[in-house]
Amino acid sequence: MMHGQGVRMEHQEIADRVMKTIKQYSAVHEMPVNEDFVFRKLREEMVELDRSLIQYKQVLNGSLPAQRSKAELADEMADVLGMLIVCGHVFEIDLLQALDKKWFSIRK
Repeated sequence: MMHGQGVRMEHQEIADRVMKTIKQYSAVHEMPVNEDFVFRKLREEMVELDRSLIQYKQVLNGSLPAQRSKAELADEMADVLGMLIVCGHVFEIDLLQALDKKWFSIRK
């Protein structure tokens, strides 16, 4: 479940809303949501996240205002998460199941 501005959503509702949003984006930009698109868009978002992380490090040394950098970092993290959800949909991968298997299951 996610919390934000009084909104509480379960994972399927989040995925549904992300897919609705990407379909709208796809229609406006006349781009099909397919394997090529999700890989290209995910790479783009990862580059932007990397830049935001570098800027946030500059906050630590006092050369940027913290709120601006932190807000930008949060936006880029959200973009990457959203695109990962889209990737899961395109490749028919249950990300929560994969996360549980990879991160939460005890490995011997």
